[in-house]
Amino acid sequence: MSSEESVSLNIFWIIFKRYLPLILIITVLCTLAGVALAFALPKSYVASARVNITPIVSDPFNPTRSASGLLDVTTEEAMASSWIVAKRATEELGEDMHVMKMRQNTEVRADINATTVSISYHAPSESEARAVADALATAYLDFRQEQADSRKARISDQLEDRIESLRPVFNAASGEAKPVVQDQIATIERQLNQLALIDTNGGSVLNPASETGVFSEPSKKLFVAGGGVTGLFAGYVAAFACHRFSRKIRDHNDLQLVGFPALLPTITAPAASHDRVAAHELDLFRTLRERVLNSSPTVRNLLLLDLGNLGLASRLGPQIAAAFAHTSQRVELLVLAPAAEDFPWGLEPYDFRIEQETTDAVFYSSAVLKELSLVVAKPDSNGLAPDPVVTNFVRERMVETDETITRIVSLPRGSFESSKFSAARLADAVVILVPFKATLKSEVKRFGELVADLKKPVLAVFGVRMAKGSRARHMKAEAKQRASSGVERMDSMKEVSTR
Repeated sequence: MSSEESVSLNIFWIIFKRYLPLILIITVLCTLAGVALAFALPKSYVASARVNITPIVSDPFNPTRSASGLLDVTTEEAMASSWIVAKRATEELGEDMHVMKMRQNTEVRADINATTVSISYHAPSESEARAVADALATAYLDFRQEQADSRKARISDQLEDRIESLRPVFNAASGEAKPVVQDQIATIERQLNQLALIDTNGGSVLNPASETGVFSEPSKKLFVAGGGVTGLFAGYVAAFACHRFSRKIRDHNDLQLVGFPALLPTITAPAASHDRVAAHELDLFRTLRERVLNSSPTVRNLLLLDLGNLGLASRLGPQIAAAFAHTSQRVELLVLAPAAEDFPWGLEPYDFRIEQETTDAVFYSSAVLKELSLVVAKPDSNGLAPDPVVTNFVRERMVETDETITRIVSLPRGSFESSKFSAARLADAVVILVPFKATLKSEVKRFGELVADLKKPVLAVFGVRMAKGSRARHMKAEAKQRASSGVERMDSMKEVSTR
């Protein structure tokens, strides 16, 4: 099975688990609606009488055809539900009941390949349902017998009249004509004898309605089960609709669906600047370090893209860089931000101090980890710079070949597309931080396609669960950054157009 097929099959289970509360709520509501509907609808009782009908044939001992083969199912059903049978049933009951109403509430079903007919009647009470069903069964069998007796008597009278008409001819005949007439009379007498053997009994009642069970409609169990099944289906449809219109990454399953199946376990974003990294998260950073060290060719420039941080450097960048520095190898954290005070989170434990400042960048060294250094790139003073974030200084820094340094480039989400493209092109590998419920699916997918086009390996994708209070601060900072970045971009465009 291909990965695409596996994702397609897995998405059903993912959606079910994610929206299980919604599915359960809709299922319960539909089930309750089914229960309410079952109690609201008028109750009707159904009683059935089962009869065995007798095929009426001239030779009852002929074994060439089965009894069921001599019956027409459609004719028997039409006869049992006919107006005349319903009329006779009302007369038998002696009650003030309309014939058309009786026919509307009657249901007849003849069994195929059998000689049995079931007559059911719907009524507002059990006693009425039983009485009418038995009356219809009796009226149906009596009507069949009367029809057969009437037909038998009519044929018998015709044969008797034929014999009486031939007797004068026989008396007046002479010679060879007399035996011929006598044979005709004998043939008709044989037909009369055969006609006398025909059984005109309509049939018998096998199971009278008065002795059988009565069930009620609507069935509460059926309505409850139907409501539950309908609710489950409607809940799943609603879950798919919510998933379809959900724009943000909610968990690692969404990351898998947008094209990042290889995912390290979830980490939690720091809630305040003094928070230390948790032990299990430090282990994840060390795992990332080993994956980088094990990569071939050796990764010297590692791009860290934080899709949850709009305009600031990644809060987790120093923690990841420290995990590399603990191996006694030189690590340089290259931050693309205008000033160090714009990214205070995560820096305090390492006691960064200014070591040098140039027109292009500010260089920091850590008093805690001597192998760890921080470089803050300044914006280009030249308005015609190739990129407002990935400056010439950053490009030159990433191109430098120093086998003793691992350079981690921290790129904020609010960077221009050209900045992301430039940094990804110059980096040897990529690490992505994706805060759940704060990152658009389209943004993750777009950057994934960019990395794929550049043929850069994605060594890790960290799903970040925002700590309590972090999401509100994130949204506030994002709105502020959008407003300021819009003004800055307009000013830069004015400067370029003026020059």
